Amino acid sequence: MKIRFVYLALLGFLTCTKVFGQSSSGIQWIDDYFKSQDLTRIDPIEGYYRGELVTDISAPAYGLHRSTNSEIEGVIRKDGGVLKFDFSWGEGSLTRIGESNAYNYRFTVELIGGKKQTSGMLTINNGTWSFQEYEQYAREGVNRQYKYTFIKSYPTTSMYTEAFQRKQQAQIQEEELKSWSGTGFALKNGYLLTNYHVIENASIINIYGVGGDFTKGIKATVIGLDKYNDLALLKLSGIVPTGLNSIPYGFKSKISDVGEDVYVLGYPLTATMGEEVKLTNGIISARTGFDGDVSQYQISVPVQPGNSGGPLIDYNGNVIGVVCAKHKGAENVSYAVKTTQVKNLIESVSDLSIMNTTNTLQGKALKDQVKLVNKFVYIIKCSK
Repeated sequence: MKIRFVYLALLGFLTCTKVFGQSSSGIQWIDDYFKSQDLTRIDPIEGYYRGELVTDISAPAYGLHRSTNSEIEGVIRKDGGVLKFDFSWGEGSLTRIGESNAYNYRFTVELIGGKKQTSGMLTINNGTWSFQEYEQYAREGVNRQYKYTFIKSYPTTSMYTEAFQRKQQAQIQEEELKSWSGTGFALKNGYLLTNYHVIENASIINIYGVGGDFTKGIKATVIGLDKYNDLALLKLSGIVPTGLNSIPYGFKSKISDVGEDVYVLGYPLTATMGEEVKLTNGIISARTGFDGDVSQYQISVPVQPGNSGGPLIDYNGNVIGVVCAKHKGAENVSYAVKTTQVKNLIESVSDLSIMNTTNTLQGKALKDQVKLVNKFVYIIKCSK
């Protein structure tokens, strides 16, 4: 299929200083045009070029051969969906008549008024664009060959690179707004606990890691919410895999003491840290949370985005809270909702029997506890 390209603007002879050094009337629009475009979407031919024209003229019958060099410069720009060009060797149209690969184009050049038509091959190599034109006057016995070699000066390669990087970053941010992840952990009978903010505004909630399978998610539904205390009770949809009731940790309702050793399991920053469960540990720093909130613990356990919804466990193997936040203005200051609030939520929407009361972790070393607990800590992936 032929793709048609026609004239640039009637700007006449252009120089680099005029285009990019000054804002004279009639010239500034070229600079403005390229700055206003999404460089990831413009035709790669568009730009400002400088180079040279080598003209070889020979007349074998007269023993004549002459070669001359001259500078060329100009602009190729798309206007109204078509490319226009204006170079010091003339104004006209560039029509592609086929492509051999991504870097070579066959083309025809037609000057304004149809004064000259010629064809050749455009080659792109490391930012250098060159093409050759051939004209021959057989009756006069004169052969003429024109070789144009020019380099795009603007937009620069770095501008294209930066544009693609910005676009890629914007796409990543857009995807992050559409999908996100957090942590949750198992209760009995296919129920799970997490934070309200983890599943807030989610249309689809998938749980990964159930039964050790991180390749296929299991859909979950919301059973109950406690927005004030940032808690959510979920339940796996469909058939619950066997073994999920063999939960090793119990739940402790009694308030724990300051200085007690605790640890957290979760899935922070999975995009860069991977989908292996992460262990962090510390102590209970205070029995109240942010701004003196009595429903929370302050802990010294380092947490990151994605840890939200993970269990806070003491060294006796009891869940004593649900990780909910970190303090941005302080080092290793995090917060967890106490299990007393968890109990209130479950009691209001379900049966307290889903909170495991049998603790098989007590007396085990931390590394052995983690091996058992991580089978019941899951990635929660949400999307709008």
